[in-house]
Amino acid sequence: MTTQVTNTLGYVPLMDGGNPRSISFTAKTNISGGTFVVFSGNSNVGSQASSFATSDLVGEAVSVYGRVNGITTQYVGSNTVGTVVTRGLCLVKSAAATSGGQLIAMSSGGNYDAVIPIHGINAGSIVQGYIGRALTCAGSEDYLVASLNI
Repeated sequence: MTTQVTNTLGYVPLMDGGNPRSISFTAKTNISGGTFVVFSGNSNVGSQASSFATSDLVGEAVSVYGRVNGITTQYVGSNTVGTVVTRGLCLVKSAAATSGGQLIAMSSGGNYDAVIPIHGINAGSIVQGYIGRALTCAGSEDYLVASLNI
């Protein structure tokens, strides 16, 4: 079974600021492009870079609020290597009215395929699920340009 995606067109990159940041991982299940992903996997990574392998990072679709490591760039089959982007501009679905410039987080309530605006943040606040900032406005179930910084 393939997981839900934040955009029915999959991952739609707009630009990466000339400094793309991506991570390779092994998919635990089938994951569609444009899906928010969280990593788990081998907790026994060695102390040297030579001991690290892509299989140490195992990814699956986000299922818990506040835990996200990136957004998949394309469909990834179960037990195959895929890529997530952690920084750049892309199109994502909004779960609530969002204004350009607002901080955005993963939506909650079990619907982790969209973003929500973060309101009323005080200095020193801890924001779970923060993934970036909206660059354009969007209504609920509309798309916005997100500047990801995961």
